[in-house]
Amino acid sequence: MKKFNTFLFAMAISFSTLLISCSDDTTSPPVDNGETIADEQNASEDTNIPLNLLESGMSIPGANKITGTPPSPSGSLDFTLNKTETTGIQGTGFSIKFSSNDQIAGAYVRVNDADGNPTSSYFDIPSSSFGFKSGNKTALFSNNTKNTVAKVQVDDRSIDVNFNSTIPAGKFCYEICLYDENNNISVIETVCVVIESWGGNADLVGEWVLDRVEGEVGVIEQVDCQNGDQIAISDYSKEINREVTFSMSQDGTYTDRIDDEIAELDYDETVANCELVYYDSEVRSEERDGNWAYDEDDNELLIAVFKFRDLLDAGNNQEFDLGERIFDDLVVKEVTATELVIEERDQFLNDAITYYFKRK
Repeated sequence: MKKFNTFLFAMAISFSTLLISCSDDTTSPPVDNGETIADEQNASEDTNIPLNLLESGMSIPGANKITGTPPSPSGSLDFTLNKTETTGIQGTGFSIKFSSNDQIAGAYVRVNDADGNPTSSYFDIPSSSFGFKSGNKTALFSNNTKNTVAKVQVDDRSIDVNFNSTIPAGKFCYEICLYDENNNISVIETVCVVIESWGGNADLVGEWVLDRVEGEVGVIEQVDCQNGDQIAISDYSKEINREVTFSMSQDGTYTDRIDDEIAELDYDETVANCELVYYDSEVRSEERDGNWAYDEDDNELLIAVFKFRDLLDAGNNQEFDLGERIFDDLVVKEVTATELVIEERDQFLNDAITYYFKRK
């Protein structure tokens, strides 16, 4: 064991004390690497959203808004909710997803604040306004599934709830029950919603370039040809070249750009010749603007697109008041100083596409 040198120790303490006393008046504040801002953004999600904002800032397409309290449960109806907690997106909204084996005529929904205080009205939503989980599936940056139609029909139903711009990040809850044509009313289920703040993860901030894609497979469809044979179609769009970049800013703003050359499938000629035939390729150059949020509990990246720009034809430009192009099936699998890996889950096909990005 080495001997402890008390003289050197005393000198070291004296020198350290001198350095500290000299630096008291000149210490610079630490450089914020974005973590503090991200923590503040996430903390805003714990705010109890006031009743007056919930009352005026929410709407449900096709629903009647009625002052008062919804009818009490009076019968037994099959009713299953997918979850008791869900996520909302500012300026956009959320979906109520449920299932039932009974013939449902509609649903009652009443909104409460996070402390359980109800709004003064409720929504009566007829079943004609319910949305089923089937239809077009648009992938984030994938071409093969860009225009494919999911063939899977499921019994799960959903109700779209829209937010206007006055609804901030925070939390609230809602009560929902179903009813049938005979006025049987199911039990009441309560679901709490966290509206994500914009931003929320300093590691994601920056500009990213698409490096490669794995699992990029479209819907495989067996098509009958004119000669009686069959052909399998999986690539409805054939990629000639593609460059994708996107950026996420600290304040939660989002922009992406796609420059590519794509040849679309000629379906009629494919059936006639029983081989894949594509139209002449077309060049595409597009940008989208919106916002991003991060759900730290599930490692999910939420993107709402509010503007679309066709850089080759401004006549195709669009704006979406409610963030109509939303990607909420994105899971951040890994993020380092140089690489970002995002998995996009396909709820229709029960598979996933994985995107690998390099930091620009």
